[in-house]
Amino acid sequence: MDKQNTSSFSSALKQFLKSENLEKTWDEKKLIHSWQKIMGKTVASRTSKIRIDKGTMFIYLDSAPLKQELTNNKQKVLERLEEEIGYKLVSEVRFL
Repeated sequence: MDKQNTSSFSSALKQFLKSENLEKTWDEKKLIHSWQKIMGKTVASRTSKIRIDKGTMFIYLDSAPLKQELTNNKQKVLERLEEEIGYKLVSEVRFL
């Protein structure tokens, strides 16, 4: 696939998502899928589940010390999430 076809596909996908009102859902899935890239392998390996509901990201962790550390740095996590997706999709994070 050449660059022009890739661009056309990307444009068509964006148009489809918009017409079906799926842009936000797509971005939520994309953000969840990017968790390892955003936070690194160590944090991702201690994460058992992630979900987003009504602007809140729920992150289930297997490590109490990590949970405390991330809770203390909640604002930095929110900034990284916003940087990854390009806008403020998530307004709150909860570490469980």
